[in-house]
Amino acid sequence: MKLEKILTHNAKIYSFDVYDTVITRKYLTPGGVFSAVQKRLFEMIDVPAEFAAHFRAFREQAEIGAFKKSEFAEITLDEIYETLRASHGLEEGLTREIKNLEIEEELNCAVAVQKITGVINTLRSRNKKVIFVSDMYLPEEVIRQTLNKLNIARPRDDIYVSNKFRARKADGQLFRLVLNKEGRRPSEIVHVGNNWSSDIAPARKIGIKTVYFEDTKNNRYESIYAGVLRQTPKVKALTECLAGRIKAQRLSANSDPYQLGSAVAGPLLISYVSWVLEQAKTRGIKNLYFVARDGQVLYEIAGRIKAKNAGYEDQKISYIYGSRQAWHFPSITELDAEALEIMFKSYGYLNLNNVAGRFYLDPGQLQKLYTEKYSVFIDARQCLSHDQIEKLKNLLRLSDVREFIQKSAAKKRYLLYEYLARVGLTEAENCAIVDIGWHGRLQDSLQKVLNCFGCFKVNLSGMFLGLNIDSAGKNTGKKFSYLVGADEGIPVETLPSWIFSLIEILTAADHGTTCGYRKNTVTGTIEPQLQSAVNHDLKTWDLKSYRQGIYDLIDGLSPDHISAMAGYYREHPRIFQETFQRLTVRPGKNEAELLGKIHFTSDQLDMSPVEFGPKLSFSSALRYGLARDNKVKKEITSWIEGSRRRSSAPSQIALFAARALNKYLFKR
Repeated sequence: MKLEKILTHNAKIYSFDVYDTVITRKYLTPGGVFSAVQKRLFEMIDVPAEFAAHFRAFREQAEIGAFKKSEFAEITLDEIYETLRASHGLEEGLTREIKNLEIEEELNCAVAVQKITGVINTLRSRNKKVIFVSDMYLPEEVIRQTLNKLNIARPRDDIYVSNKFRARKADGQLFRLVLNKEGRRPSEIVHVGNNWSSDIAPARKIGIKTVYFEDTKNNRYESIYAGVLRQTPKVKALTECLAGRIKAQRLSANSDPYQLGSAVAGPLLISYVSWVLEQAKTRGIKNLYFVARDGQVLYEIAGRIKAKNAGYEDQKISYIYGSRQAWHFPSITELDAEALEIMFKSYGYLNLNNVAGRFYLDPGQLQKLYTEKYSVFIDARQCLSHDQIEKLKNLLRLSDVREFIQKSAAKKRYLLYEYLARVGLTEAENCAIVDIGWHGRLQDSLQKVLNCFGCFKVNLSGMFLGLNIDSAGKNTGKKFSYLVGADEGIPVETLPSWIFSLIEILTAADHGTTCGYRKNTVTGTIEPQLQSAVNHDLKTWDLKSYRQGIYDLIDGLSPDHISAMAGYYREHPRIFQETFQRLTVRPGKNEAELLGKIHFTSDQLDMSPVEFGPKLSFSSALRYGLARDNKVKKEITSWIEGSRRRSSAPSQIALFAARALNKYLFKR
């Protein structure tokens, strides 16, 4: 029976399992509670250090030992702690105190599963009787107190707990006891639970109708953390808390953008920003400048982390407006080979309109000059070949054109310097820009502009999520990479190209790109000039809900856990790799729809944005599958797996068949 159909069933009593059905914990497993207690034991002077250091393992062993000694099918919390006391020679008073800490932590970490509580509230509004049935060692009064705290239980609700009656659901005895106590036939009860072997199979065996509720099982992202938990015991506490919080947020909200922020982007970005703050503190960097537009959400994350952790009070954070277009062009002092290489750098489609825009030239005039110089007409919207790019570079080297560009760059450079002075960067002796990456050229251009105005005392570093080591190695300046391309990090070449585009989407700002800077005629101050006040590319996306998923994750983590996050992804890169592989290579239908329809362009002028993963027509699916040239493929879609997932069945079949044919012909 589906959960929603429970409301159409006219039963006399509706029975609900408690843990991982009606409520869940803010930890991935019950062991997370033991880790939380373990941390608190270190603060107690009368607890032996050795016992505190291994409490979680000792607590788990005590539960197993209590079961072995018990003559009953279920054990109590008192029996577990008596086993613990006897095994380690603890005083009774201390044993009782530790047990109470566990109860307190159970109460504090409980979270309601909204989908289930919504059904319970509807049943109550229809005057249906609701009861709770649990296989659990916690006392009935603790479970009742937990349900009351979350506004789930009512004073007269019956709660059947296995350790009280010494009978378990798993063998059917607790269900039989419920039927006897309630005076009902099996056909008059519906039971809802998450465990097949203890909730569903034994209830069905005696004729009770059931609803198998699987939402609380680990999803494909949470299962990654479960794997880390099994393989890396030393990070158990952090992994329990982080993954448990992600799971709790999933069960408390239905918004796809919210869950994407919580489960995918949040852990990565929080870990990265924590590392940035920790690096700044270690290296004595006082000023961190988060560069638009990727830096907007990173800046917000940093502000929330600083509010929770007083250890970063010396690090001042600022959000500054900048972009490849706003910084690369002003850095041109000589239109030499290096400047041309940077300005012509393309990560996809490059045409004459793009080139003209980057140099602040009129496309029509540039097109005319090209025709006059080479006696060949060039379509301003056509993708440029390597030969055409080289001819354009030679054209821009002509004395009149070069002089115009260099003068224009000088004017832009002065405005940029004035803006940098306004935000304090020209006086910041030890500072860093924060940007996701990927080549570190923004840092080089910025340093070059500062040097032009004699700001040699500005010791500028760069804190990046990832760097292409080969290209970054050619540049000057101190560049530090957190994850991708870092020492012992993830090699750039092992990641598909769309991963980088996807991360840029996940760090999108709510405003348009920075085109340059201009003087406010009223105030006289230099202000950033935005392409648009609103980022129209995100019109199909609930950016506010997405970011709230990230912010709620921060709020749910302790300051100690956030500090520990600084090295978490760096030490466990497989979490990043597996998370983004599952998102990009095997996206869910909702994920593909959410991200695929976002408009995106890798062009620094934000020209001609298109859907990141558009739906494929039958013909475009065939063209993509048969194409050998990556440029041709990228013209169709930047994210083929998202496009495939969004497309109709005939288009998916066409893509599969064309790929298979292409592979066969290539082999031949």
